[in-house]
Amino acid sequence: MKINLYDEVELDDGRTVVVVANDVPGFLLCEDESRAEEETEAGEDRDWVVSVPISAVKRVLGRQLIAGDLFV
Repeated sequence: MKINLYDEVELDDGRTVVVVANDVPGFLLCEDESRAEEETEAGEDRDWVVSVPISAVKRVLGRQLIAGDLFV
């Protein structure tokens, strides 16, 4: 399975995270969107970055659009 930066992936435990770094062999650094949303609702705005073993990825859901993406 090919996993790229900014791919949204589903983990074995059901969480959905977005890959923000993949330069550590065997692991992905991901933003945990569920925790980020909870904090945004609470008036806080921090990114929750978690280290995830690649083996915990169940499937790739798609690519997240990021600032600077341009589709013509």
